[in-house]
Amino acid sequence: MKKNLRRIKSIFALVVLFGSFNANAVMISLFASPNVLELNENFTLDVVISDLGTGMSPSVGAFDIDVLFNNGMLQFNSATIGDGLDSWAGIFFSATEMGGTVSASDTALDDEATIDANQPDSFVLFSLNFTALLSGTTELYLDIQSISNTAGTALINDFQTMDARVSILPDVNVPEPSSFLLLLLGLAWLLKPRKQNLYFSSPALS
Repeated sequence: MKKNLRRIKSIFALVVLFGSFNANAVMISLFASPNVLELNENFTLDVVISDLGTGMSPSVGAFDIDVLFNNGMLQFNSATIGDGLDSWAGIFFSATEMGGTVSASDTALDDEATIDANQPDSFVLFSLNFTALLSGTTELYLDIQSISNTAGTALINDFQTMDARVSILPDVNVPEPSSFLLLLLGLAWLLKPRKQNLYFSSPALS
């Protein structure tokens, strides 16, 4: 009986410990706006980091993140850095696209104490702009290469990610009638039987 009770307590402790790790895990998410769009319409994809804690560590000093997408359905246009990394954010920011992968990276210049004190709990790391090329549903995925503090050491070993999905509506424009169809309609109107009006004249009076 005591052994069973001890085993139950051990399992409960592991469950609580595992739950606390997940609760404290840093989240990196993709948010598409809008996520339902028409052909040739642009949308913005924000890469957001959250659950860092306000005015405390952990804080982000550098990142190297890939975003994977279907380049047959989407066209990558541009990338912009977010405003939460540090006061010098964007100086070393770079984003390149190749074969359906956008690789974005940046390094903060402020010291670690300043970043810990001023970095918000959640903020946009960077944003990407795309154009819809083909109707259908497609997903965009995160591939985290590295996230570190200002000392260059790995900042996050336990983090969660959330990917994004966009739906592209088919072209609903009604096609104009072809010239051949218009010609057929015109011929049908010309050949349509018409009623003949008969006129009878009365004999002339002498």
